[in-house]
Amino acid sequence: MPLYTDADVAWIVNCRIFRASGMPLATIAKLARLIRKGEGTERERLVVLREHQERIAAQLADLRRARELIDAKVASYEKHLAAGTAAGLWVGPRG
Repeated sequence: MPLYTDADVAWIVNCRIFRASGMPLATIAKLARLIRKGEGTERERLVVLREHQERIAAQLADLRRARELIDAKVASYEKHLAAGTAAGLWVGPRG
């Protein structure tokens, strides 16, 4: 008989993904408690997951904006370096 069931392994995989997405351990623990309670906690579980879903959506939007800025900066630096016009480029904290 295996030490861990397929469901146990699936839960561990889910927890790793939750943590990688920034879900706090306290939230994972809350979700685990709700799951252990069983039927009747589905709405509460959904609330927990939706809240985290919203946090991830906000993080993704922030990361997209950051990526756009960095992409523009990289393109600008590459252009100026290739043209030999990079000397003194954006001197100071604005660059």
